[in-house]
Amino acid sequence: MPIRYVAAGAGRPRRLVWMDVRDLSLDHAFLGADIVEHEPSRDWFVTGFDGLRRVPEERRAAVPLRGIVFHLARCGSTLVRRLLGAIDGRLVLSEPGILNQALLESASEDIEPLIDCALASFAGRCDAGYIKSTNWNVLHGGEILDALGSPPAIFLFRDPGVILAAMHESVEDRRRIQDPEDRDRRRWDEIHETNARHLEAMMDSALHLYESGRIRCAAYEDVVERLTDGDLPEFLGFEVDADLRSSMLRCASMDSKDGTRDFKADGERKRRYLESQPSLLRHRARLDSIHRRLESAART
Repeated sequence: MPIRYVAAGAGRPRRLVWMDVRDLSLDHAFLGADIVEHEPSRDWFVTGFDGLRRVPEERRAAVPLRGIVFHLARCGSTLVRRLLGAIDGRLVLSEPGILNQALLESASEDIEPLIDCALASFAGRCDAGYIKSTNWNVLHGGEILDALGSPPAIFLFRDPGVILAAMHESVEDRRRIQDPEDRDRRRWDEIHETNARHLEAMMDSALHLYESGRIRCAAYEDVVERLTDGDLPEFLGFEVDADLRSSMLRCASMDSKDGTRDFKADGERKRRYLESQPSLLRHRARLDSIHRRLESAART
């Protein structure tokens, strides 16, 4: 499977790094974690990009793409990855690096053969696949959908105030300040402003895709019901019987990033924290209108 796309540079052509994925099970929430865990025991090789073109087209089409999950941060995308992975014969590429690398290199024409070949690497074990994108991918949603032939796509969202509260608490944000105990309100305000602007851009991009008929929107609070008893199975190309529904609901009851632990909702705790932070409340208010438009889209 191609696992890394290397752009042309320094007189060198485009290259692909491949890894032998025979018998590889995708057990982690993210494809990269599966690759890192197994890379010491796997064979690797490098080819020019033309090596991908030499894979027969019928081979590259062996595992068709049935849908893409776009999302904001902390909106249930890892849960949805597990729910889709519970479908017999379905593969989920979770935040594939090859997609991100092609986007960063403005190489949208390379996305389709990269994804087709990555999915086809699991031919014989899977009959169809999905992509769980990285959250910023929605900013390139139109480009991705164009490159992949406009497959069905959904966008996951939730109260942006809760997202901002979660991001405030995250290790990533705290690393942006040298002293984790720094309480300089101006510096935190700058971080909140940056996060709010990123959320706004992603929400706006999703709304444009929705308004052009290219995606469906799904609220975090409703996505399990919509995947088990709503409109999304038909949209994403699968059927739900009693066994699959039971399996999906069992997945939903577990921690999405650690399937050995029960899920513990912390939305109310984050909302209480949000109410205690004037800066977060201010940015949430700024995002309220676009959030309401997404809620309306999800109900349509």
